[in-house]
Formats: sequence, C-alpha cells, structure tokens
Amino acid sequence: MDLVVNATRSTFGIEFLYSEGVLRFSGDSYPENSSEFFEPLLRWIENFTRVPHPKVSVEFNVNYFNTNSSKYLFQILSLLKKYQSEGNYLQFVWFNKEPGDEMLETWLEMMEELELDYTTQQV
Repeated sequence: MDLVVNATRSTFGIEFLYSEGVLRFSGDSYPENSSEFFEPLLRWIENFTRVPHPKVSVEFNVNYFNTNSSKYLFQILSLLKKYQSEGNYLQFVWFNKEPGDEMLETWLEMMEELELDYTTQQV
C-alpha cells in the first residue's frame, strides 16, 4: 500500500509509507504534465485518509516547485486538513536549507491559509 516514486530532474521524490504514517516530498517539481504526476498522489491520499492512523507526519524537504505544483500541493494539504478536522493527528514539517527560502514562504502561505500547524527545521 506504500507509494514510492523516485525523484527525477523535474518531479518530486515521493515516499508515502502507509504503515509508518509518513508522507514525504523531496527534490524539485516542475513537471510538463502536472496532472499526470499529481493525480495518482491525490488518489493515494484520498484512500489513505479513509483509515484513521495514530500519527501522520507530512515532511517537505524540497528545493523548488512551480505554480502548477503549488496548486496540487494545496489540494493535497486541503485533503489532509479535512482528515485532521476529523480528529486525526497530523504533523507538518518543512526542512529548511537556507534563510530566505522562497519555497518556504510559498509553503507557509498555504499552511496559514489552511490554518495548519507546522514546524520548520534547519538542515
């Protein structure tokens, strides 16, 4: 039931580990066909959120994502927000590589718009 997608030059690496309750995004995302890459991820998360988990960690260790990717990330975060509102525990973590990270700022705007709690960690 896990979903592991190796990173390419233009797509995130994905580790959605069902049994561990870990959803991990890494690398860059600027695919030519965003829907082809993200739609399976959305379906996986929809299925994942149908079953309660004791604790879910959503981790972002990313360098860059384009506007289309940010729209899909917002959809993913919205699904997870709904899951959290049903009483499930979620932890959101952004691994920050450098001060003034523009991607962090974009991600923080999404988190604040959805009213999700998060932590950042310097790496």
